[in-house]
Amino acid sequence: RACTNFQLMDVVGRMREQISIIQKSGTTRDDSGAIIPTDTTIGPIWAAVEFRTTSDERHLADQQTAITAVNFTIRNSPDRTITERDEITYRGKLYAIRSVLDKDPTRCFLLIETEQLGENYT
Repeated sequence: RACTNFQLMDVVGRMREQISIIQKSGTTRDDSGAIIPTDTTIGPIWAAVEFRTTSDERHLADQQTAITAVNFTIRNSPDRTITERDEITYRGKLYAIRSVLDKDPTRCFLLIETEQLGENYT
């Protein structure tokens, strides 16, 4: 099924932020033979951003750490596949993808549930 104009107008109107997706594309070796992960950045991609109020705290390395949960909604594209191995950058911060869900039965949009990694993306 194709996306209806109503679906497009409703969701696309909220897509006001730009994100990038970092895909773990494999590994390579440096001059000394050490394995180095290689990434591919896709973007910018327009997205609707929703900070979830259910952010929680976890104990990591014996320290209580706040976890910021964020949902990103993007248009689905047959040109890209997004998985839980990928990450998102948004406003200088890095987010781990926890799930990628079809937002609607027509598969026009994807809902990407994430959690922030650390403080900043460098």
